[in-house]
Amino acid sequence: MSKNESKTMSHEPPERMFEDPNMIPDEDWPQEANDPLEKSRHSAEDYLRMAAEEMRDRAASRDNPEGERSMGRCVNAMNALYGDMIRRRIEAGLDPLSETLGWEFASLLKKARKGAGKYREDDYVDDVSYVALSAESAAQENQNDG
Repeated sequence: MSKNESKTMSHEPPERMFEDPNMIPDEDWPQEANDPLEKSRHSAEDYLRMAAEEMRDRAASRDNPEGERSMGRCVNAMNALYGDMIRRRIEAGLDPLSETLGWEFASLLKKARKGAGKYREDDYVDDVSYVALSAESAAQENQNDG
């Protein structure tokens, strides 16, 4: 065997040689992560308690003592920015919202939340992802329109 051959040979088992190097095999995950039902075994009352806890957390992290109340600002921004477009869509017989406008709405909600309280990294990360998804969707819609 030449020097070059020894550098290129893999020491992994043959069945793993062509797998995605970033993929983590199922057997390497903790067992509970392999059971999707484990995470969803909550009762309706559990979800209500979790939601109440989240609302209390939001009240503490937002400027509004009543907690999460950013939807009004979001709807007002959506109407101000996209109201005419939505009316034109309806007049043209289209659904009021496209997928792209849905992502824009999600982004505006994150912006409304960011403007209402303490810094939460999640608000920024989610907003960036919604804007990226909106761009992808708009490009697809534009391609379909010709």
